[in-house]
Amino acid sequence: MLFVEWSNFGKNKWTTLVFVLVIIVWGMLIAGMATPWYKITVRNDAEPNPGEYSIYFYAPKILAVTKLDKGDEPSENDLGWDGFDLTKVHNIINTNLAFAALAWLTLLAVLVMTFLVQVNIARFCPGGVSMWLITKIMIAVAALLILICIAVQAGLPGGFKDSTQADNPNRRFTQCDGTCDDSWSGSEGNTKWGPGTGWIITIVSFFVCIAAAIVPWVLKDGDITESTPKSSPAV
Repeated sequence: MLFVEWSNFGKNKWTTLVFVLVIIVWGMLIAGMATPWYKITVRNDAEPNPGEYSIYFYAPKILAVTKLDKGDEPSENDLGWDGFDLTKVHNIINTNLAFAALAWLTLLAVLVMTFLVQVNIARFCPGGVSMWLITKIMIAVAALLILICIAVQAGLPGGFKDSTQADNPNRRFTQCDGTCDDSWSGSEGNTKWGPGTGWIITIVSFFVCIAAAIVPWVLKDGDITESTPKSSPAV
């Protein structure tokens, strides 16, 4: 007979904490994938139109935004990946999102499994393996995927270098010449470059995911078992 203990979310505080932390990471990954992973900003103080010209790198597009100081609405223009020799840079941004998506899917499975454990619908997988043990391992795997996602961006300066030195001058991404083709983050004169909102959100999600991975290994609720049952539990 199935008995669902809804009160477990109040009683099993450590398992509930893991559930909440995973939801936070899951949501942050969605926000990270929806926002730019890299940006370049050029400040122009010359009259008659002083303002900022920013370039944001998303997986599907390169968005150029011009914002004038005089209060006009910012203008946006999709520069497109095809107009420049940025194959390596595009591959890096796509890899960022691919690993973020894998981590997101892994954490989705973690949420489902943690819920099943908490409400006592299922505690063991086929073969008698503890579902909670698998859940703990999967959180650690998600943290590793996020770490890889973050680290991949270290290759961006090399990708921009390939573009600024492309054989075809018309396909060179000149905005990075002497700036983001030399370093991943920094400033030179009126130009600043570095990680976008997506990368920053993702690195914060990594630390939250690390916390979610550590808690269940160190702190465990009394009725969460990881020992193999003598017989398959009835569900």
